[in-house]
Amino acid sequence: MSPTTSLLLTLCALLETAQGGAAGLDRRAALERAAAEERAQDFSSAARTVEELLSAAPNDLELLVRAGLLRARGDFHELAQAHLEAAVKLAPSKREVWLALGEAQCRAQRLQGAVESFRKAQILDDADGLPSNGLGAALYFLAQIDEARAALETAAKRNPRLPGPRHMLGRIALDEARYDDAIRWFSECTQMDDRDAESWSRLGVAFQKKAQNEKAIEAYRSALKYDPLDLGARQNLGRLLMDLGRDAEGKAELETHAKLVRGKQRLTLALESLKLEPASVRSRVAVGDALLQLGSHREALSHYREALRGKNPPAAAYLGAAKAFDALGEVSSRDRLAARALEVGRDDAALVTEAKTLMEKPASQPASAPAGKEGVR
Repeated sequence: MSPTTSLLLTLCALLETAQGGAAGLDRRAALERAAAEERAQDFSSAARTVEELLSAAPNDLELLVRAGLLRARGDFHELAQAHLEAAVKLAPSKREVWLALGEAQCRAQRLQGAVESFRKAQILDDADGLPSNGLGAALYFLAQIDEARAALETAAKRNPRLPGPRHMLGRIALDEARYDDAIRWFSECTQMDDRDAESWSRLGVAFQKKAQNEKAIEAYRSALKYDPLDLGARQNLGRLLMDLGRDAEGKAELETHAKLVRGKQRLTLALESLKLEPASVRSRVAVGDALLQLGSHREALSHYREALRGKNPPAAAYLGAAKAFDALGEVSSRDRLAARALEVGRDDAALVTEAKTLMEKPASQPASAPAGKEGVR
């Protein structure tokens, strides 16, 4: 689970408790669907699911916060700001809405606004260190390092199980060439969450700076185990292996790095196109194809499913979903969707060949998904 997902769930749990729980099965089912879409990194679909509920209850504080954070995660910053400013207007004395607004402002690079929001949350209640954590992160990105350090140390002291301030203190230590301190902070993060790929990657840098090369290699490989798309860890590992004379291993990592760079460029273009035309099925399929190429199979599947919800979806959407199910080891779903792709795209010879080949394959071993790391930790 990413740090921002954790923050969103924490805030919404607090708000739901304050409002007396979920209001009926339909609402609960919709929120569960939104949570599943968010886990698949399909933030636009998750936000729309929540906004459908919000249209019937425009003053629902929990829904406003959820929709705002989801829009922020999908880089629709004006929509995020609108939802969260409405939440602040409804409940200016609730710490959680200021935390959410600060999170969204950080994502939109409105850092001074984020500082103000986190400070308001801090005044309301900082017993768990969450406002100080957000404040410290915003100040760090404003290059106000001494103030950032003070806020982050406060957060770490108040919440011994909160990884966010420890990660940011590790980053400060790394920036200041205090490598032993960086190793200590990032090690604490990985002890709290063994899947924290970002901390593993930075831990590798700190070990490498100390010429502890085997530990650096181990840390980089741990980062890539949980996030195979971490370009920095992949490149650092490849270069280090080459420097150590392990040319075959190093070359393989650097070749993979180059392929991932091209894949991420393709994904960026597809996401930009989708942002310009959110209803475009073609753009949605292009995002799915790019994610599939990068190995993000569940995220790809979420986009293909969204494309399939429209009227007369293209054969490419059925085929893409079939490929994603194949990568996940779900043969019956693969074959059902590949058959539908054959039916819809029967005049496309290349697609027909690909679909038939897919249906004749033995079952694939399910692929593991990378652990995402976004936002204020």
